[in-house]
Amino acid sequence: MTSFRESGGFTLLETMVAMVLLASVGMALFGLFNTNISSLIRVKDVSRQLPVVYSAVDALAAEALLDESEGELSFDGIDVRWTVSQVGDFRDSQTITGYRGYYRVGLYRIDLELYEKDRLLGRHSYRQAGYEKVRGPDDA
Repeated sequence: MTSFRESGGFTLLETMVAMVLLASVGMALFGLFNTNISSLIRVKDVSRQLPVVYSAVDALAAEALLDESEGELSFDGIDVRWTVSQVGDFRDSQTITGYRGYYRVGLYRIDLELYEKDRLLGRHSYRQAGYEKVRGPDDA
């Protein structure tokens, strides 16, 4: 029998064990890198959405929301598709003293979908009050 010092290299079994260990570590690292890259892409998408959502909210605040409607806006290469739906019934406003006010008010739900080159980046929704002037100071 030859001693360990006299052998010239690895046996086939040692080589196979080393290859299995190397493959296992490689697969674990690949999974880790894949997860990190996916997370970075998601963070990038979300960070690009926030200014666009704020711009869309500002633009829709200037709209007269009276009917259920939909539309599309574009900011920085991101398309925003919005839909408005009424929440509850409209009612007349009241003054501080309890009399009928000049406006009819209602609440709307606004849903936003953000797309970049037909790829959905995200969905957001919020509520906004809508109003219209229905009478003046001379109306009874």
